[in-house]
Amino acid sequence: MANATHSHTTTAILLNTLLTSNLNIFSPDILCIMPTTRAQAATIMTNEPPKSPIWQCEDGALPSEDSGDSDFREPFQRSRSSSVDSHEGSEHLGFVQPESRQSKNARNPQPRNVLQAAWDELARQMAIDSCKLGPVSEIKRTGSACRSRFNKILEAHRRDETKSLQKTGTNEVVDEHIKNLTELVSLVDGHDTEKVQRSAKAKKKESIERTAALELRKAAMGRLVDSTGLMDISQLEGATIREKQGQRKRKHSSSPGDDESDKENMPIKRSRGQSVIEKVFNQRQKEDEKLLAEVREREEQRQGELMGGFDRLAGSIDALVSLSKTQMENSIEKQRQDSAKELKLLELLNTLAQPKQ
Repeated sequence: MANATHSHTTTAILLNTLLTSNLNIFSPDILCIMPTTRAQAATIMTNEPPKSPIWQCEDGALPSEDSGDSDFREPFQRSRSSSVDSHEGSEHLGFVQPESRQSKNARNPQPRNVLQAAWDELARQMAIDSCKLGPVSEIKRTGSACRSRFNKILEAHRRDETKSLQKTGTNEVVDEHIKNLTELVSLVDGHDTEKVQRSAKAKKKESIERTAALELRKAAMGRLVDSTGLMDISQLEGATIREKQGQRKRKHSSSPGDDESDKENMPIKRSRGQSVIEKVFNQRQKEDEKLLAEVREREEQRQGELMGGFDRLAGSIDALVSLSKTQMENSIEKQRQDSAKELKLLELLNTLAQPKQ
């Protein structure tokens, strides 16, 4: 489908460039290099006046075509489909029907008939536009001849561009014709480069798919294998929905922003019975946590009260010790005083007991 789209784009640009007023296809510079066949040259020489100018400056042979100018489009019209004939009076590329679903789903569609029909339409439009300038200027060529001439004009333009790059110290005149040819060359080269890149991507994808298929076959013939170790083809560029569904990954944790971008890998919803069990389990866990918090609070309160009792007991013991110490000191002082009184009394008795001289 991609090749058909790019072929349509290149053909449309070619038609718009050759059939618009910017690039006059009937100018002497273009008419002098248009090709012709030997049969048409003989017809032009025998019939007067000639219906088409001779395409000169031809380097190689052109595709063969019929000698009669009136029926030059009959072989190509018979090969066209009925849809092309029904849209013959439309605009340049209006006759091309949209491709079917099978063609869109094909891996590498090749709509060659569409490309050939576009060149045939170019030849038809060229004949119609040239008739407006007069019967002598009428140009009747097939689509294959126009395509061959276009390729030779591009090759000649590339050679001229190469020569102009080698020149130094010269001021070249660039007209509208050279600009249009340069743009066409760039478009054709870009299309060829993109076609090569698409071919390389397709080959790479096919190689990866073949490797993944071999891994799956080996895993199926062997023992249990971890699916995360296998090659995932759903991550390839341009993977279809069926390929993504065939190897789906379940994400255990995903951010809220990934739900919209990757709806296919969303976790499967749990059953209702399992949800009820989880709900009861969570409720019991919350109740246990609440009871544990209450027990901790009561234990902290009891520990505070116990520490307060210990502090009061220590204060009472200190007061008792100080009181006992004071009483002991008082008793010692009293005993000392009593001893002093007894000593004085004994001395007095001794004095009285001694005889008088």
